[in-house]
Amino acid sequence: MARRNACRGLLAVVLLAGAACGPRDSGAPPVTSHAEGTIPCRPSARSAATGKARFTPPARRESEVAVLPLVFTDGTTAELRYPPELDLARSGVWPRTSGALGKDSATGRDLLIIYGDAEEGLTAGTAPVACYQGADLGQVELWQSQDPDVRYWLLFRFGAWTVALWDGNADRLMEHRDRAAWARSLVGRETATGWLVLRGRRPLRLGAEHEGDVQLQLGDLSPRAVLLWPVRCEPRRPDLDAGRSWFASYCLPNAPMRIHVHDSDGAFGRAVVQGLQVRNVRHAFPPGRYHIVP
Repeated sequence: MARRNACRGLLAVVLLAGAACGPRDSGAPPVTSHAEGTIPCRPSARSAATGKARFTPPARRESEVAVLPLVFTDGTTAELRYPPELDLARSGVWPRTSGALGKDSATGRDLLIIYGDAEEGLTAGTAPVACYQGADLGQVELWQSQDPDVRYWLLFRFGAWTVALWDGNADRLMEHRDRAAWARSLVGRETATGWLVLRGRRPLRLGAEHEGDVQLQLGDLSPRAVLLWPVRCEPRRPDLDAGRSWFASYCLPNAPMRIHVHDSDGAFGRAVVQGLQVRNVRHAFPPGRYHIVP
């Protein structure tokens, strides 16, 4: 259930991002296994982490402090230090990034990144409706969605991780050549400690390469989560909102790191603001290229 809640929250972002792309000049061709750019489908290779609800990264103790090394999807690294009672590592991690093919905004999408098998609760049917050649000569699959407003998901598998690319709604479906370009251009690997790192081969531009964002979410938002962006930001006191649920937004400029904290009652959130430290941030791209995308 935790993974499904997280997926629904990310899915809302995916749909909003896709809606901003605008319709293509012509409608996408019907999905068929014989269309240009597709390959014959082989039996699906299921994720090595089928059934696991979340990625729980390895942390260590240093005296009275818990230390959690982080890896963002673009290869940016950082280190969190916090009181052990916060137990951030066991909250689970959901990465986020986005990409586009060249400067074609109609192909721009947020990526839904899930640890484990994405088919449960996300896709419909017993087999993909089309397949494309992946960057590693593997198979990238186009699946029907359980949501009629989503239509299709393009699924990539990298080790224990599944990356789902929203294909678009009825007016904004990508064409087969765009799906094929995404399939052969998105490169992923799982690190020795289990993190997912992605890069794009041209024409695909990911994250900071196309003014998108790179984010890690610790916790599934229900009841709490910490969101991290490795961006330059101005120092200021936390902006607090104690409406229906507790929320804080603040900056650690020396890291640098922008932090959002969501909590049901504020006890966890205040402990994060007071006790969380971020050290040893090493950006994969120049720091000034990182953004937070609404």
